[in-house]
Amino acid sequence: MGLGQWSCEQRAPIKNETVSEFVPETGCLSIIVLGASGDLAKKKTFPALFHLYRQGFIQSHDVHIFGYARTKISDSDLRDRICG
Repeated sequence: MGLGQWSCEQRAPIKNETVSEFVPETGCLSIIVLGASGDLAKKKTFPALFHLYRQGFIQSHDVHIFGYARTKISDSDLRDRICG
């Protein structure tokens, strides 16, 4: 295969005939919010994550949310900014 060429591998389909009931996944989920101090995160990203929590799609003990921002801001300042 030369430089810049793609290949596609065919795989057998997954058969799941034995499980007939809903089996919840277990584990931990990490969400990284880039631009956490920005306007988009405040107006869209964090409210969407909160609504997912309220609807039961994410559990507080299974999810870790990390925020990254170029603005130098403390954890408490970011929490106040999101709430306010």
